[in-house]
Amino acid sequence: MINTFFKSISFLDKKLKRKMIFIFLIIIFTMLIETFSIALIIPAISLILDNDFFLNFPKLSNILYFYSPLNLFDNSNNSFEKNTYVLVSGMFFL
Repeated sequence: MINTFFKSISFLDKKLKRKMIFIFLIIIFTMLIETFSIALIIPAISLILDNDFFLNFPKLSNILYFYSPLNLFDNSNNSFEKNTYVLVSGMFFL
């Protein structure tokens, strides 16, 4: 199988071989990044859903509260709790 692969590559010129190697490296890099992004979703959600999130990370919770997409639609600022704002903005940024 490897011999067949190398025989098929031997028909390509040097420029196409470089492009093929470049595309292969990009595919490997993308695969690694995708693996890390999937692996980080569960800890990030559990961090945001933690009840002590506001006490442990007050600056981060204020930033998430300020940049929440719910602020675009809510005029009174009293219809949702702060937990809801932080949860929605955390999910938005993920």
